[in-house]
Amino acid sequence: MKKKMLFICAAGLFTAGIASAATSANIVGYQKVTATGKYFTTGPTFIQVLNPTNYWRLADIKVEGMNPEEDLIQLLDPQTMQSFGIVYISADVEPSMEGWWTSDFSPIPPDFPELSASAGFLCNFQNAGIKFVYAGEVVTDIQTVDCLDQKYPIVVNPTPVDLLLSEITVVGMNPEEDLIQLLDPQTMQSLGIVYISADIEPSMEGWWTSDFSLLPPDLEIPAGTGFLCNFQNSGIQFVFPSPLN
Repeated sequence: MKKKMLFICAAGLFTAGIASAATSANIVGYQKVTATGKYFTTGPTFIQVLNPTNYWRLADIKVEGMNPEEDLIQLLDPQTMQSFGIVYISADVEPSMEGWWTSDFSPIPPDFPELSASAGFLCNFQNAGIKFVYAGEVVTDIQTVDCLDQKYPIVVNPTPVDLLLSEITVVGMNPEEDLIQLLDPQTMQSLGIVYISADIEPSMEGWWTSDFSLLPPDLEIPAGTGFLCNFQNSGIQFVFPSPLN
């Protein structure tokens, strides 16, 4: 597998549009993630620059090629799965309205609540080739994503590199009760998968289908794409490796 890190700048060399307040110790940049289907699942591959809490804001994301009359992005409530429809209006569609709006065209304030690293969207697109532009700071450490009290979280690969599923681990999952779904972006058909940890069954540690068939070791989770989860248990954690490995 070839890992790809796009448009990353370090040691004081910053991509256009990135906050110049970043120190030379930070790695900052931007990346375009193209939707691969109508029901694309995606989320940011960066966090806010100099934000020690590993969060991102909607205002830091741009979308190219979206028709706000036809295409929809959904933020799902991780407790209830109720959706909040949002759209992005680009300058080439209407310069005076550039930015994020609700699906009924009410403005979304720039201080819209911060969302945790690895949280994502579920899309419903009528048009092809839509691109998400993610920008900010790369989290260079191992990331532990806590799904405490979240039954239906969308969890995405929060790094700007493609990962193998085998590089991602899960803590606290009961494979008999909890389910992770890989959605086909073309049809929305799902492949149910589970992670079995060593404390449950050492000989089966790793990823399996929901009927306990072994998954291929080269299954890839591209940057900014991920899973829709259905958890019965609280406190489940995803562990993502450093993108610099």
